[in-house]
Amino acid sequence: MCLTVFDNAVSREKPKAVLTGDTLFIGDVGRPDLMASVGWKAADLAGMLHESLTKKLMTLPDETLVYPAHGAGSACGKNMSDERVSTIGDQKKYNYALKARTRAEFVAAVTADQAEAPAYFAHDADMNRRERGTLDASLKTLKRLDAAGAEAAVKAGAQILDARDPGEFAGAHWRGALNVGIDGKFANWAGSVLDKERPIVVVADPGREAETVTRLARVGFDRIAGVLDKGMAALAKRPDLVERTPRLTARTLSEKLAAGAAPSSWTCARPPNARRASSRAACSCRCRNGPRRSPTSPRPGRGRVRRRLPLLDRRESTPRRRPRRRLRRHRRHGRLARRSAPRSQALKVIPTLVAQPVWG
Repeated sequence: MCLTVFDNAVSREKPKAVLTGDTLFIGDVGRPDLMASVGWKAADLAGMLHESLTKKLMTLPDETLVYPAHGAGSACGKNMSDERVSTIGDQKKYNYALKARTRAEFVAAVTADQAEAPAYFAHDADMNRRERGTLDASLKTLKRLDAAGAEAAVKAGAQILDARDPGEFAGAHWRGALNVGIDGKFANWAGSVLDKERPIVVVADPGREAETVTRLARVGFDRIAGVLDKGMAALAKRPDLVERTPRLTARTLSEKLAAGAAPSSWTCARPPNARRASSRAACSCRCRNGPRRSPTSPRPGRGRVRRRLPLLDRRESTPRRRPRRRLRRHRRHGRLARRSAPRSQALKVIPTLVAQPVWG
């Protein structure tokens, strides 16, 4: 559902803005393939999306401000801008999906080249059909665990999620913990590597425990067994629960490869990034959704990797690739959108707002 927003002091007939949710993004439209797990076909949903856009949203005045629910970095689209506001007129000009002249062209454009959907999307779709406790209720019952309490939870089947910076994780972490840094693409990766059937013990920097739990709950992972009180300081007297992972810079790894003295090298990435990210001497494994088998685990028919692999330190990495031409063109559009929608027109300063649904 989308909502139109009216400034009654200016006009009761023309909307000031529209809140487009996951229907229309800046530079993109909603993904039609996320309900495939429950039996919907992407092409059928894309056709419905085309009808909603052409018969509803695109009939709004060109000067109507567009406020989507997501921006760049979200897995809900493939070409989303980092701009937070645009206009209907600018989207008609620059949004690749809205340039399609026919329904068939639109369906083909929006269903092509979509990244693999994170595993938690299907999990969330299922949870949204159930009655669940509120986020506030989950935070009120949050337990703080000492080392013994966290160890007992792990023995009972809980998984450890360490949300600290990867560098700090490499220096010392709970043995067997999964590391997804809170400052990165936390939701996408946490939703991909965590087991939704198991409770979670959270290890975070002191003061960021509630933030970590909140962001987990927002993607459907609210079975929190507790948070490790005082973070890794709680394990000061339990060295048996601590392990460390060595790190290599890209330069050091290159030198070791050239000298023939490098350890086994693995590149794990989501398709299609696996081909671009792999080094010449690396073994490649495709990172798909769901809890992963680590490179140190045996794989049927593939033998064993006999030692823990050091992490590649990304602080010394290859230069970033230049963005694709389509993205550069879209960012140019973003500047146009910013000129047509100055900060003074942000929703928070629009008086006497009235929201009405575009469709139900």
